Amino acid sequence: MTILSSKSWKTVVAHIEIKMGRIHLFELEDQKWFPTFLRNYGTDFLQFMSNKTKMYKPVVPVIEKGLKASKTNQIIDLGSGGGGGLLWLNTELKKRIPDLKIILTDYYPNIPAFEFTKKEADNFEFIEEPIDARKVPIELVGLRT
Repeated sequence: MTILSSKSWKTVVAHIEIKMGRIHLFELEDQKWFPTFLRNYGTDFLQFMSNKTKMYKPVVPVIEKGLKASKTNQIIDLGSGGGGGLLWLNTELKKRIPDLKIILTDYYPNIPAFEFTKKEADNFEFIEEPIDARKVPIELVGLRT
């Protein structure tokens, strides 16, 4: 039985990483042919889970720092899906940024979910037309998330 030293183990790991290369994956719900009702179900589920688990808690200080550095009070959320965990995140951010505004966008906007999010918090807006995160219109000014 051969036991690798930590030095030779690192060499093996580095070799594996180089050999592996890039794996290009995609999300099914981002495909044009994917059924809308399933896409909306998926984004609704993600919104529910992210709000209940507070999974975005670690990014609150990062977003606050980004808003301050950008000298803006507006977040442009790209690929919002159904609004994600933004309801919970919004509550946390508004404690320190009371005039916060959040604009929801998506390539396949889930309008009923966007309307629900806007109804729950008055500082949300959304864009009904598809927004490609790779080609954001110049008029959408704010911290992009």
